[in-house]
Amino acid sequence: MHRFLRTVTNPGERLWRQAEALLHRCLARGFNPDIAWVLDLGRSRQNTELSILEVGPFSVCGLYAADTDILVQEVSRMVQK
Repeated sequence: MHRFLRTVTNPGERLWRQAEALLHRCLARGFNPDIAWVLDLGRSRQNTELSILEVGPFSVCGLYAADTDILVQEVSRMVQK
């Protein structure tokens, strides 16, 4: 089961929908390298769309403005299954 965690403070619902769509495009192409991995996204200058900046393992990701409590709780739950 795939879970999309919203861990950055309020970028807006439309941008979240775009982020989820990008994630589903990766998964639909069979890309799922590990139990937990990150999809780093960036906003356009006009703040209207998202693009993939990089994809990487959770173990070496930068947490930036992420809610670390949510991350630790959810990733812990995922690896215990």
